[in-house]
Amino acid sequence: MERLNAGRKSRHPSKVAEMPFIVSRDLEKADATTRKLIRSHVMQGRKKRVRPRKSMQVQAVVIHSIPKEVESEPTLAEEMRHRYTTSMPRRVGSDLSFIDFADDIELSMLLNMTKIADVALGIIFPLLNVVGLRVDQEKRLYPIQGDAAALHISVYAVEDFINKVLLYNRSPSYNAMIHYHKGLRILRERLLGDDEKAKVADSTLGAILKLVSAAQFCGDTQTAVQHMRGVHRIVDIRGGLNVFDGTEIQFETCRYDLSIALLNGLKPFFFTSEKSLIPYPEELLVSGEEHMGSQEHTSFLCHVHNDLAVAWRVLRRFCSLANLGVQTRRRMRPRLIHETMNSVMYRLLHMEFAADSIDESVRFGLLAFSHHVFLQWHDIRPVSSYFSHTYRGRILQSDFSKRLPPHLILWFLMIAAISIFNVSAEIWLEDALREYVEKSGLRKWKDVQEMMNSVMWVAALDEQPARRIFNSIRPKRPKG
Repeated sequence: MERLNAGRKSRHPSKVAEMPFIVSRDLEKADATTRKLIRSHVMQGRKKRVRPRKSMQVQAVVIHSIPKEVESEPTLAEEMRHRYTTSMPRRVGSDLSFIDFADDIELSMLLNMTKIADVALGIIFPLLNVVGLRVDQEKRLYPIQGDAAALHISVYAVEDFINKVLLYNRSPSYNAMIHYHKGLRILRERLLGDDEKAKVADSTLGAILKLVSAAQFCGDTQTAVQHMRGVHRIVDIRGGLNVFDGTEIQFETCRYDLSIALLNGLKPFFFTSEKSLIPYPEELLVSGEEHMGSQEHTSFLCHVHNDLAVAWRVLRRFCSLANLGVQTRRRMRPRLIHETMNSVMYRLLHMEFAADSIDESVRFGLLAFSHHVFLQWHDIRPVSSYFSHTYRGRILQSDFSKRLPPHLILWFLMIAAISIFNVSAEIWLEDALREYVEKSGLRKWKDVQEMMNSVMWVAALDEQPARRIFNSIRPKRPKG
């Protein structure tokens, strides 16, 4: 046997050692030293395992973890848009390939439906997103799997959402409109047909609810009301909302009903009488002995109608639980969210007070805040409506500003800025915010944060937009 050291010296000698070459002839046995060398290299090969380098692992984490000091504080909706437009498919193919849908549909559009599910949740209902509620995708796909009308209308809704919300394109998408008309045609034929069971099926109801949402988002109140009337008729035939207790259909039905009624000054389709209202959740009813925060921020409740005071305390307690849930990373029960929304908002819509009374102003403030928490799409303000015009009048009336302390008026103004108005387009609101920040003696964002929290807010929803508003109205310090 010959042993040759033919290894070259590496350009990086510290990293690569000399490589031994062993030439063997079949007729000769290797000597003891050579056999030992062979065994040594064999064992080294067995002990090695292919693992990803630590540097690679760290790099993957750093991509998704930007230091706070270099962040530009994008809004949640901007983050969601970025996730949609930059995300890559995790694998080739999809589980959707194995689903037999009721009609032919482009695979790319079906993939969009699953791709933006989490994105849409964060924008359409941010509260559910921040409290950690998870959406069961199989349950979401089931209604459209065997229903052609629901399939096409769902595809239309998704494509329209992508086009308008994620891609900032206000004109309708051609592909979306094709599916819109297909879905409407199938739905119309069904409702005029003889299959009574199909007319009131869950999938039919879900398809019409998507039409309500799309019409409302476009500002077409008349069409939204027309579709909502159809929803009410189907629910009535099925036996009422109680039949859908705890389901997504019940929740979406009430959300759209409340939103249409609130923004347009209309009567809701459901819970039309005080006797039909559901009770407040027991865990949110605060006893007289329990003190929630500083008396300074709740003493005004002694001067408003008792029904308003109870609604205020219930909603405030809900916000406290939501904040605690985010801090402790514990999910809030969906039923508690549904019941709080319905019990508070339908009651507020039924209350009637004199237009120039402090009670009416407080009622509108609670409605604005409730709309923000339960109904508002994250950073999307509703189009100019009855509610925005009326809210402006309620805040600007002289009795309102005289009978409430400055910090509380500032809370009403900040809620209006977060949920209803674009501050940069409302000079009166910008001036009022600046005035009451000064009257309340608030100099830093931390002071505003503590004040808002002492009254009522959900930090995960409100903190980012409220901070941007405060920074925009804060007087700039002179240079030098």
